Amino acid sequence: MSDLWIALARAVHLGTSFSLFGCLLFRVWVARPSLPRFRAAASARVEVRLDRLAIFSLGAALAAAVAWLVAEGAGMSGASFGQIGPALGAIVLGTQFGTDFLVHLALLAAAGACLLLERRRGDAARYPVGALAAGFAGAAILALAAIGHAAAMTGWERPLMMLVQGVHLLAAGAWLGSLIPLFVLLGQCAGTPPAAMAARRFSVLGIVCVSALAVSAAANGWVLVGDIPGLFGTAYGRWALVKTALFAAMLGLAALNRFRFTPALAGADAATATRHLRRSVAGEVALGIALIVAAGLLATSVPAAHAQPSWPFSFRFSAAAMAIPELRSEIVTDLAYAAGGVAVAALGLWRRGLRLVIPVGLAFAAWCLAAPFNLLSVEAFPTTFYQSPTGGTAASVAAGGRLFAEHCATCHGPHGRGEPFMKPGVPGSIADLTAAHVYDHLDGELFWWIGNGIAGTPMPSFAETFVESERWKLIDFIHANADAARFLLWVPGPFPRPPPAPDFSAECTSAGEIQLSDLRGRIVLLIFSASGAATRLDHVVEATRDQTDVTTIIVPLAGEIAPRDAFCSSADPAIASAYAYYRAREPAKLAGTGFLIDVNGTLRDVVPYLVALPPVGLRAELDKIRRTPSVVAAQPHLHLH
Repeated sequence: MSDLWIALARAVHLGTSFSLFGCLLFRVWVARPSLPRFRAAASARVEVRLDRLAIFSLGAALAAAVAWLVAEGAGMSGASFGQIGPALGAIVLGTQFGTDFLVHLALLAAAGACLLLERRRGDAARYPVGALAAGFAGAAILALAAIGHAAAMTGWERPLMMLVQGVHLLAAGAWLGSLIPLFVLLGQCAGTPPAAMAARRFSVLGIVCVSALAVSAAANGWVLVGDIPGLFGTAYGRWALVKTALFAAMLGLAALNRFRFTPALAGADAATATRHLRRSVAGEVALGIALIVAAGLLATSVPAAHAQPSWPFSFRFSAAAMAIPELRSEIVTDLAYAAGGVAVAALGLWRRGLRLVIPVGLAFAAWCLAAPFNLLSVEAFPTTFYQSPTGGTAASVAAGGRLFAEHCATCHGPHGRGEPFMKPGVPGSIADLTAAHVYDHLDGELFWWIGNGIAGTPMPSFAETFVESERWKLIDFIHANADAARFLLWVPGPFPRPPPAPDFSAECTSAGEIQLSDLRGRIVLLIFSASGAATRLDHVVEATRDQTDVTTIIVPLAGEIAPRDAFCSSADPAIASAYAYYRAREPAKLAGTGFLIDVNGTLRDVVPYLVALPPVGLRAELDKIRRTPSVVAAQPHLHLH
């Protein structure tokens, strides 16, 4: 419930802040240039109403700010609304949110002071305090970008996305906040030249704001939504869809105003055109209020890019069929016929006498699309687009291997090849988890099948056996085991799917603790040393002495400590357990073995007795990796249903 109160309080504050800024901007840009002094009566009426609207918006914005602050404080501290008092001061003065919020309120207060000063002087033409008030109100809206999702980012994305968010808020405030002032002005000046001039000037403002909104919304969606699954499968994405639909509806009314009603204000029946325009503006106001509520709910939702999407459809699209020439030809032909049907329907819209062909063309297009839809779609599940949170670490692979041995090896065999029950081509046989089809399934699909089983096969449900984190560890093992099957059979030439090296942490004398993934761009020499092998590492020292792009990591077996300060080291036993799948299957047999990991973090070669390899041989291995870097690219999905 606290999130809902935060969203509603934030939406009210956002809407009233927009109203204040839009009203002040409208006075400076639209109202005063459109109402010259010789129309003193009309000008005075509009000025009075806009003053009242601005003062009301300021008061409502401050009241909503207090409500928002209290709701946020209750959410941060966990206290009830009645007990928030003691924690509120600490939140305001001791958090970044509180500091940014105080800056925002100070700018609102400055706008209000300028507004009161202007009313007191009463001569806006001589004293440009109104423009200063609009500037402070706009700055207050810009400050809200520091209290959004963009402010939680890191690196170069943070300032860039805060700028994008600031532009988005400013454009929204200028457009949405000016709608009610436009409605007021049209009501006071119906059928007069000032109304036509105001509508034209507002159109210019609207075009600029809509353009800025479209570009900034696209940037926000690219970063915070990320992809189609995030758009349809998360609360953030669905609110973004609602917001987009409302924006599109407002854009339609704005286009109607710009191209039909505004030009009609200069015609003979200007009064009727003004009434139509006011009704359209009122519709925009209603849609704008709904849009601001959606924005408030959006701002309190976890960004889709940081959430697991729950896919709402029973299918997903796949381009697998396009890799088969016969199916590709059939799909292209059907799509061409469907385009012809759409063209016929468009012709019916263009020529009034051909309206009857519209349903015929659309029906034909729908019929032609049925076959491509079946070929380009595969079964999907709620978890289809889940992504593994583990990062494919050595610890996760090792833990997944233990789970597999305990719960899965009975049917799938100790190496995952389906022994002894695999019968190729026989329905219901045990799947070979090292076969190519493993790469055709998304992680989320494997996650679903482990938890829910596969209908029509011996695969049971393990929902009660594995918690979610264990399912992901099991999936990491399945991928590593399939990669290892190919790695062990590797012959000179590129891998069809370069096996990623399981990640782990190590200690370095110069750099402290590092992750293997931090070494992208460098060649990594991973050596498993055994007792008594310390002196034999001299070969490695000699071979890598002048190799500035090589990092050597020693993993001592049986608790041995790495003997050289020039090497990084890690004593985590999970590393040997995970990398053993790529060589000996038993960690103890890795003694003296070296793995070569290239600049893309993929396994390239394994040398069983690397510590005995002469320096010239090791340099040759390193040079070979430099000459032929791996190309990291997943194979196309060719698994059809």
